[in-house]
Amino acid sequence: MRKKKTSREQAEKLTFRLTAEYAELVYKLAESAGLTPNQVGRMTTMFMVRNRFDEFPEKFGRVENALIRLTRDFNDAVYREGE
Repeated sequence: MRKKKTSREQAEKLTFRLTAEYAELVYKLAESAGLTPNQVGRMTTMFMVRNRFDEFPEKFGRVENALIRLTRDFNDAVYREGE
């Protein structure tokens, strides 16, 4: 009987399937970059992990809030100027 690999061991070799839509996008990206689809997959995974993908929702929330404040400030300045 084979021993089940630990999560750490599983992380060394990832295997997953993509929907047809994402497979096509990966294919097109790989073609245009002169890479294989596997290279795109590895690079994308490494990029997302290195850039803390799990923190993206929080980061986007901060950007969204800053944009809302900027829009309000802009609108206030424009409408006050016209009075």
